[in-house]
Amino acid sequence: MTVCRRFALFLGRALLLLALLAPSQIQGTPTADFVLEPLPENLPRHFGVIGVRLQGTGDDLRISHVRVNSPADSAGVLIEDLLRGADGYRLTTLQETLDYMQSREPNSTVTLHLVRAGQALQLPCRVTDRRHLYGLMLEEGAPPPARLHRHDRWLTEVNVVRESIDRLIEQLEATQALDSLRQALMADAQAYGHDGRLPDVDFALQHPSAAALPVVTLADDLMKRRAGDGVTTAGRIESMAARLPPAELEADNDGAVGRAMIDDADTVFTQLAGSPLYDALLNDLWHTGQLVTRSLPAADPEMDLLASVASLIDRFDTSFYLGEGDREETLQHIQILRWAKKVDLHLMAAALARMAALSDPTALRSIRKAARNMPVHIDDDLPTAFSGDIRYARHTAWGWLIIGGKGSNVYAQDAACIIDLGGDDLYLGGGRVAATFGHPVGLIIDLGGDDRYIDRRHVGVAAAIAGVAAIIDTEGDDLYEGAMMAQAAAFAGGALLVDQSGDDVYLSDLYAQGSAMFGLALLLDEKGADLYSAAQFAQGFAGPGAIATLLDEGGSDRYVADRSRPSSYGTAGIYNGWSQGVGCGLRGFAAGGLGLLVDSAGDDEYLGGNFSQGVGYFLGLGGLVDGAGHDHYRATRYSQGSAAHQAAGVLIDDAGDDIYEGRIAANQGAAWDASIAILIDRDGDDSYTGAGLAQGASAMNGFAALYDGGGNDRYRSPSGQADGGSTEYWGGRNAPNLGILIDSGGRDTYDREGRADSVRWRLPRYGLFHDQD
Repeated sequence: MTVCRRFALFLGRALLLLALLAPSQIQGTPTADFVLEPLPENLPRHFGVIGVRLQGTGDDLRISHVRVNSPADSAGVLIEDLLRGADGYRLTTLQETLDYMQSREPNSTVTLHLVRAGQALQLPCRVTDRRHLYGLMLEEGAPPPARLHRHDRWLTEVNVVRESIDRLIEQLEATQALDSLRQALMADAQAYGHDGRLPDVDFALQHPSAAALPVVTLADDLMKRRAGDGVTTAGRIESMAARLPPAELEADNDGAVGRAMIDDADTVFTQLAGSPLYDALLNDLWHTGQLVTRSLPAADPEMDLLASVASLIDRFDTSFYLGEGDREETLQHIQILRWAKKVDLHLMAAALARMAALSDPTALRSIRKAARNMPVHIDDDLPTAFSGDIRYARHTAWGWLIIGGKGSNVYAQDAACIIDLGGDDLYLGGGRVAATFGHPVGLIIDLGGDDRYIDRRHVGVAAAIAGVAAIIDTEGDDLYEGAMMAQAAAFAGGALLVDQSGDDVYLSDLYAQGSAMFGLALLLDEKGADLYSAAQFAQGFAGPGAIATLLDEGGSDRYVADRSRPSSYGTAGIYNGWSQGVGCGLRGFAAGGLGLLVDSAGDDEYLGGNFSQGVGYFLGLGGLVDGAGHDHYRATRYSQGSAAHQAAGVLIDDAGDDIYEGRIAANQGAAWDASIAILIDRDGDDSYTGAGLAQGASAMNGFAALYDGGGNDRYRSPSGQADGGSTEYWGGRNAPNLGILIDSGGRDTYDREGRADSVRWRLPRYGLFHDQD
């Protein structure tokens, strides 16, 4: 309870922003001084907001932030203004201010008593509500996401976990509580509009006990879609694209869009139309580029796309709130978000699927043969950045086309396409795309050797902004090193990294290793014991309008995302992660995507900071699925199947004796603020060590469940273990919490009173517990 209330206080203060109205030129009325009365008790709750945040207390209660285009912005409120009161009442604390503003009805007017530069000032300010505060999320007026055929199928197919949860809810007479909570979840989500909302997020919010199914089914598609089964890497891209909002394009039977055709004549590789490489590769590159071009909306000529994306990521790197910067920066962010929301992601997915088809064994054999048979040719102006055994180099309208031999080559400049026939190579550029680079596609195919891909620029290898970028590496123990945007990272584009074998190392800072906003990204590692390390926004991170996946098909792997970004909560020695299967929105600006980390097999280690390991945040859906092996999960706040703010987070482990360690709070099936969180461990002798709000625990109208399918398990946590906490947020929303823990077999131990084998009960706050010995 203490932890829950601490969270409520923190987030309640943080949410004192709100509204989206055009700025006006209202002038305040100077006054000599204020005569203010104490604030009344028992104020009503109408949830009014004006769009400011505050710091300090008493006479030092000051405006620390004014949301751009909010009522406070329109009224002329400035950062550093001192707030003395409102409507004749004295306000001395953050909580008093929050309580009073929420007592005002939307569309009413409040008079703010301010001091600016030593002079008393009264400003009339309109009050609004959350829905109109987040106007950027409403301006397209999108209808609610469609209910799809797969949603109906999920609700009728046999599913042991969903049925066990539903049966316990019915047995313990909590069905009415669930219905009230479902209504509250949907009403809260609808308050933010529907622009860019993924259909599977809405499904999860409508059907909490089935919220894991979008994650389970996509993971099954990705793990089963192997070339030997007649389904390829392109099929995986198509499965991911099927999770986007339905397209206006007619889809094939699988819901895929990768069949889109372009009939335009090639104007880039025409000089090579008769070469061995044209049919094997270049024709596909041309058509991929045309799909990309058609997917992109017109951009403001004054918009610096690369700089705008970098600014957007840098801001989110330092703050939960995108509008933390100055007015000019925030308007720049709004401009780039409006543009990105118009990208045709289904056409972009079709382009990425076409590129992905080049990783199939048959395609690679054709490309290898064609590259070997290309006559030696090197343009006279080949930059010295390309060195070593260079067999072919021609400059095209989209950049350099390079073929390297089996020696140890260096590629230190960007190129449209590099094919390397073998050897231990060094890549210091290439394999990246941005609209400002002059080409819509970037491709590296490396056919052998222990290679190094090192690019610490913004937008590194296998990264794309308004384009499609891919690396296909067939063998060798490889090193991938990047900074911001690398190793399958996309913004308004598509990115693919396929490493088919070897013990590989992936190192990056942020927004990497299967990460996207307004696009698709897939990092596929097929074999080897691999290391993935990043600071945050990595390893299956999906921001707005995105489907992003890290898929590792074999080997005992290590995932690290807990090393350099201090906790946003200020906890010493704790770091942010935002990685390892995270679906995350930009709060108040755009709904989140679907982020997924899938590891098929191996004894794996996951080390994450805050917001890691199957986490949803602000209308996003995040999942971590581990297929087999004895795994070890370690993370801090919001982790291991957790969610906050109208989102869903899921962690699923299919087999093995696993260890879960969560520190600080909110882990192992923990939901906060109108969210859904589920941890499923299907089998094995497992150990769960949680902190506050853990192991099937929820607060502020959350639905949380921990389901263990069998084995002799050990549960340790100071709170939680089937508990429903406080519902103070937004007046309680006329709904409870639901916190559920089900252990379906084995001899288990618990450290909280009342939890034991062969016990079933319900707490008054709708904590539902059942150990089925």
